[in-house]
Amino acid sequence: MKRMSSRIIASLLAVALFVSHLPQEAAASVARAAGSGRVVRAAVPARGARSAGRPLESPRSVIAQSETPGSAAGSPSAHGSPAPAEDPQAPPTPQVVPVEAPAAASESGLPLDKLYPKVVYIQDVFIQGAQPSEQTIASINKLLDTGVHVVLLTWRPHTGPNSAKEVILSRVKASLDNPLIVVSYNGGRIAAHTRENQPPALIEDSGAFAPNHLATFAQINVRMARALKLPALELANESLPGPDNAFSYRVELPEGLADVELLRERFLKRYNKALQSEGLPFRMAAHPDNPRAIIMHSMPLRFQLDRIREALRTRFYPDQPELPIKPSEVLVLADSKRSPRLSHAFPKLAEFHVVQTPAELEATLGSVFGAELSPVNIHLRKLKQFVEYWQPYRRRVPSPGAGPRAGSGMVEGGGDAMRQLQAFKGTVLNELIPYIYKAIWKGEDRYGQFPEIEALLVRMWKNPMAFRIWMTAQMAQAMKAEAWKKLSPGVMRQAIAFAFNWWNAEFGGRQYPEAAWNVRLNRVSSRGDMNNSITLTLPSRFTRKVYQIHTRLPLVMKAHTAKGVELIVKVLRTGQDYGTDEFFARIFAAAAASTSGFGHIGQDGQWHYMSEIEPKLGGVRVQVVYNRGSKVFNYSPEELFTLEKNPMSAEGWARASAVQRYRVRTGPKTDDVMSVIDIQEADAEFQEYWKENDKPASKSDFKKEKKSKGKKASRKPKAKSSRRGRK
Repeated sequence: MKRMSSRIIASLLAVALFVSHLPQEAAASVARAAGSGRVVRAAVPARGARSAGRPLESPRSVIAQSETPGSAAGSPSAHGSPAPAEDPQAPPTPQVVPVEAPAAASESGLPLDKLYPKVVYIQDVFIQGAQPSEQTIASINKLLDTGVHVVLLTWRPHTGPNSAKEVILSRVKASLDNPLIVVSYNGGRIAAHTRENQPPALIEDSGAFAPNHLATFAQINVRMARALKLPALELANESLPGPDNAFSYRVELPEGLADVELLRERFLKRYNKALQSEGLPFRMAAHPDNPRAIIMHSMPLRFQLDRIREALRTRFYPDQPELPIKPSEVLVLADSKRSPRLSHAFPKLAEFHVVQTPAELEATLGSVFGAELSPVNIHLRKLKQFVEYWQPYRRRVPSPGAGPRAGSGMVEGGGDAMRQLQAFKGTVLNELIPYIYKAIWKGEDRYGQFPEIEALLVRMWKNPMAFRIWMTAQMAQAMKAEAWKKLSPGVMRQAIAFAFNWWNAEFGGRQYPEAAWNVRLNRVSSRGDMNNSITLTLPSRFTRKVYQIHTRLPLVMKAHTAKGVELIVKVLRTGQDYGTDEFFARIFAAAAASTSGFGHIGQDGQWHYMSEIEPKLGGVRVQVVYNRGSKVFNYSPEELFTLEKNPMSAEGWARASAVQRYRVRTGPKTDDVMSVIDIQEADAEFQEYWKENDKPASKSDFKKEKKSKGKKASRKPKAKSSRRGRK
């Protein structure tokens, strides 16, 4: 009896302890069920997962399972037979209060759980008679109703024939509180969209062409007509909107000419050379609508951005000295091909999406309100090539054909063989150094001595296929050339010098046992590990577009600091140093990939290392290693990714997991990478170059071509001497 009573007391204490940890309603239900002898299964909230296409959404409602899960009164059970009706006298089945998800949309049809920009710049892409669709106009009106300031950038006049009002604004709401801002004449005039025929300018007009400029243009027209063998009177020209305030100047070829496109191209080049010879800072461009015309503006559009900000402040925030809108709250929809320098003129934190056609503009505006867009998938090496070589070359050489091809990494002396050798040097070093770290981590201490490292580098250099070193087909073809054999020893000595400087800094300057112990204790990942390949998913802040960057981090270490665990990503820079702005994409992508790959969201709404029970993620340090020395870039996890709370009830919050409580948004340091990817994918010339130069090498590319054997010269048989003729 004593044993029986002790067991009963122990069970009652266990039930009381279990009930004390439950909310009041659920505790009462469990107590009633325990008193009636029913079996109860505790509900465990489902663990949320990250969505590859958007920020983390709120979890679904979680309901506790009864004795017959999946069954309800009067409904078929899991086995197909109808479930028995619930006894009205029996206590109710315990249920967990469902987690409240945010409403999908408001009464106006706008998603409530959505981040909207404060300013949207839209470039006029309605050329050659294209018209905005009804969906595009509806999206613009919806932005204005939401309180977003919309700015239209156009080369057209505000009103009149073929104007912004005729093509676009006639169907856009003329709001008094939040009107659309029209930047007409390529920035010459800035006014609000109203019902007036001639809306007043918000700020003073930009500088127009001076009278002496127009006189010089007239002289150039005469010279161009003679050069093209055209009568001077047939070369029509027009100052827009008039000679007194000419913000734009248009010149048109006569009608009825054969090969008008080719003729206009020749005309355009000659006209720009004439402007340059006159010492004028203006430049003609092809007219967007008229295939026989060329046009130039008094000032490029990228120089008007400060005036546009001032116009926004004057119209919407007259009481404040500066525009209270951060660059990170700006969305730009423009054509980077037609205005390549405009994309770089906006602040880096502004989100830039390339739209080149009316259909692309319609899709991007629709995605602001929830429409899906196709994801963008690229490899990090493609982004590095675009940012580190292609873009800097474009800025240094604005005109095509003025130097080596963009993105080639031109090195003087040796031509294509030297370029391929320099790329091969970087590839070998990026394989060698992580290999050494992994070997030391495994206990192979012989690789802590430089002679062994040098011997390994030479073996990799001479037989890259044996070490599975990734190479392009062009690189493999270049290895067979005589120039490669001639220049290879010198470049290999450069690689050995780089490896020695790295080894001396990491292992030579202190006792090797201490350095090796640090590697074995703090190595997180290196090239070749399963956790080394990380797909970095970056959802756009303002649209439903998702950017996925496939990365392979060369080497990741960790260090325990006062702030928590700090990740150290080592990035090799074996070529020329263009400065931090030129290869920021490589640094930011490495930092963001290490954060998302080795970081974990904790219940406290902060990043932790690997799991919630591990210390907080104190930061990410990207160390760029050069031939001599290195640079260090420090980032906090909040700069790379921000965590925002999902709206839910207090009881739902108590039951939700960490990934259900918070959504992941990109931070200020990763937002700029998405804009660069958008510009990269829209650059048709770069895409063609990348397709030609990124073909992986195959075994057949390394095989030496057999020399064709020529036909042997036929020999005449020698005449046999007859012994009969001998004496």
